[in-house]
Amino acid sequence: MTETIGSIMTEREVLELEWMHNGMKMFCKVGGHLPKYYGTENEPVISISEDEKCFVIRTRSRGGDGGPPVFAGKSDKIAVVYA
Repeated sequence: MTETIGSIMTEREVLELEWMHNGMKMFCKVGGHLPKYYGTENEPVISISEDEKCFVIRTRSRGGDGGPPVFAGKSDKIAVVYA
């Protein structure tokens, strides 16, 4: 397992995630893009991982080469597709 931000990440690979954020429905998938709300332009989603409390979404500028990743709380999850 990989440790990140003080939490143990699961080994389950997440392919797609749909969640609510500030009253808006969000969706992303690995290889796709985050919603425009996050300002990552056309950067592909590199990975979506999961710990006990949240999903962690990474692009090059969010959790990859710079900046914090996008966090989606498990209580905000609408749907998840695992590999």
